[in-house]
Amino acid sequence: MAEQSPPTGTETAGVRRAKYGLNLLIAALAAIALVVFLNWIAYRQFVRFDLTATRRYSLSEKTQKVLGKLEGAYRIVTLLEAPRGMPRRAELIERVEDLTEEYGRYGADLGVSHIDPGRDIADLERFYGEIHDRFAESLEKPEKRIEAARRTLPEIRKRIPATASPVRALARSEGLGDGRLPRFVESVQRAVQRLQSQLERVESEAEKNLGKALPAYGRVRDSMASLLEDTTNNVLTPAIERFEKAAEDPDKPDAVREQLRRAAGALENLRGRVQPLVADLQGIEVPSAYRQLREQLQGQADTIVVAGPDSVRVIPFKKMYQQIRQGAGSAGGGAQATSSVRFLGEERITGALLGLSRDTHPLVVFVNPGQRSAIGQRGRFSRVAERLETAQFEVEEWKPGGGGGRNPMQRMRGRGGGGQEPPEPEAGQRAVWILLPGGGSGNPMQRMRGQQGLQKAVSHVKRRLAAGDGAMILTSFSPMSGLAGAMGSGGGNPAAKLLSQYGIDAQTGKLVMRERPGAPNARRRGNPSVIPIESWPDDSPIGRAVGGAPGMFARSIPLKLGAKGEASAGGDANGASETARTKPRTNVEHWPLVRISGPQYWAESDMQAMRNPQDLQAPEGGGSRSFVLAAAAQKGETRVVAAGSALWASDRITGMGRGGLSADLTGAMFPGNEALFVNSVFWLAGLEDLIAAGARTQDIRRIASFSRSHGYALRWTLIAGMPLAVLGAGLAVWATRRR
Repeated sequence: MAEQSPPTGTETAGVRRAKYGLNLLIAALAAIALVVFLNWIAYRQFVRFDLTATRRYSLSEKTQKVLGKLEGAYRIVTLLEAPRGMPRRAELIERVEDLTEEYGRYGADLGVSHIDPGRDIADLERFYGEIHDRFAESLEKPEKRIEAARRTLPEIRKRIPATASPVRALARSEGLGDGRLPRFVESVQRAVQRLQSQLERVESEAEKNLGKALPAYGRVRDSMASLLEDTTNNVLTPAIERFEKAAEDPDKPDAVREQLRRAAGALENLRGRVQPLVADLQGIEVPSAYRQLREQLQGQADTIVVAGPDSVRVIPFKKMYQQIRQGAGSAGGGAQATSSVRFLGEERITGALLGLSRDTHPLVVFVNPGQRSAIGQRGRFSRVAERLETAQFEVEEWKPGGGGGRNPMQRMRGRGGGGQEPPEPEAGQRAVWILLPGGGSGNPMQRMRGQQGLQKAVSHVKRRLAAGDGAMILTSFSPMSGLAGAMGSGGGNPAAKLLSQYGIDAQTGKLVMRERPGAPNARRRGNPSVIPIESWPDDSPIGRAVGGAPGMFARSIPLKLGAKGEASAGGDANGASETARTKPRTNVEHWPLVRISGPQYWAESDMQAMRNPQDLQAPEGGGSRSFVLAAAAQKGETRVVAAGSALWASDRITGMGRGGLSADLTGAMFPGNEALFVNSVFWLAGLEDLIAAGARTQDIRRIASFSRSHGYALRWTLIAGMPLAVLGAGLAVWATRRR
């Protein structure tokens, strides 16, 4: 039977296989091309998503702003040796390197490189050479002089045999007598002979140090000058004087006197060559910046180098994290010590970049009329002060009412010392004055000194504000203010009087209270003067950068904006302005930084009722009440931040962590307080373009507060929306399979 050919238009099996195979090949190639293209786009355009809870692989807004303001070429180099058998250290090194890579992705003119000093020897030498080239111009002259001095050492060494020969002959002479002279001659002989080996050692060390990629010019100069000066002062000069004096003794034989003159002459010849060299070495000036940088690089095993167009900063690796220990020696007994690590890398690197990008560092002075220190190891505001120092602010403390400064040297210099003149900003340096309230005391004399110190502090801050500086004024509750109301705004409080000049009425005789809903008894109500802050006004860059970070104010007084009877739209009888920004007739602009509202808040002024604060309840009726607890004001070019609490930025609140532990262990319970303080100082220093959420604020990501309607929507989405979505997907699959 003859084969029939397939009908026209019908595909054979081979054609179909070829077509399907070609389609599959084209689809595979297209998929590969798409993946490569998307990865290329993501790499080139930095399209990356950080889904970690603490934003571990993302830079904070503040860092991104700093990187956007950099001008010129910057570079970050990690000099970290790979660990062996140390998993925690390896993890920290990996985190530092990942962090620096993030800087390289965001910084257009910022390069990042990693060098292992134990393995990448050539790269390390090349990098040190680049550092040396930065100082090439200032090192040219001292380098030539030190090299010339080093080449002189062999010439001096060659003179030693000629110098030692007459001294050795004198030591063998029998006419020196039985006194101290023979022993002295022997000691001079040994010192001259020892000098040759000492010169060889110094010459060898000098050649070794000068041959390094980062030559130790200062060490070479000091070692040569020290040896030659010591030889001159302790050997040559005393020997010459003693020999010449002994040569004048008529009781000694003429041959011995001649030997003494010959030995003195030989020593004089050597001294005549050494003394000019010592003077020349002492006159060599090695740039202090180079010496300091070299010591930092050579003295630290692991460092992170941040280099700018003009200078270099070195961050020791151990400064990139904080080791926290807990449990050892606890009261419970038997508890073993545990440790955790708090990573501070982004703050350190961003602070270094800030320091390199600014010619002068702003000055922040904590004006402390009280007795207890504000900054330092046991200071009340040590945490926020440390944040400012990390951001390259110059932080000082001044106690106008007496007491010491941060350390004894400060007290001696008067820089921050009590009873001395306050710190004076340098020419062109911006200054911010943090005026703290005077601390109370049971001692009437101490209270009087505290009031005198507060008055002196307010007078000085007032003068500095007139000179264009910024100030943050912390006021506090004063029960006597109600009795002194006739004395003006603030009831005679000098800090409150100063604020009134900027349209802020600090009502120091009232205390803002909060009644907790659903608390039927005093024990559950807690302290009504503790006010949690869940949202921040976003009308100013200060509050906007705090975001959803929670905060807390305690023992706060209300602030009334637009004081002295000037128009302030939206205000109420409780001393708050409902408008985010007011502009009274005094040409003062206001921005509330902390504002609360609701029927559960009220301002209490009854001193008798405050004796049992846990029994206080909100007044009945009156509707919603609104209060401003902190605000910023600007009058012309002068900027002021006022806060109605003395505790909100103290370590007592900023150092509070979750579960009653330290913030260093579990993260800050109220990170918004620190962020508000730091952002306020940036604004007062005229650096509002750098105000943004910092690295420590995003350490623990939190969900911002949402309304009741949003809560209902989320609830019904979980209860009904998800089951309905699953049911719909099932019906779609069932319908598809039926077809």
